Amino acid sequence: AALSPYDPLLSLMLTTRAFSRTLAGDCETGAAHMREALHQPNIHFAIRAKAVVSFALAGCLDEARTQYSLVHEARPGFDADDFIRTFQYKHATHLTQFRNAFAALN
Repeated sequence: AALSPYDPLLSLMLTTRAFSRTLAGDCETGAAHMREALHQPNIHFAIRAKAVVSFALAGCLDEARTQYSLVHEARPGFDADDFIRTFQYKHATHLTQFRNAFAALN
């Protein structure tokens, strides 16, 4: 089946919705929306990286670890510092959340 030119935009919209819920503190809803985003075709490693954070903050560590392993296939050694450099969020609370999410995977 051929992909629509809008398919990549759909996965980004779904990811944005999911991650905004996560950052707003509604981690369970964020994780649920992230699952929907991950079912889209041709998922980019950056979407999986946001899924790692969303799932870890929601306490879904098995799902977070699964996504983290897929991120590592695309970007070996990717960690919280790489996440922060990639997405450039600046709010101190968010930076702490990101670091805590990655730390929970160890």
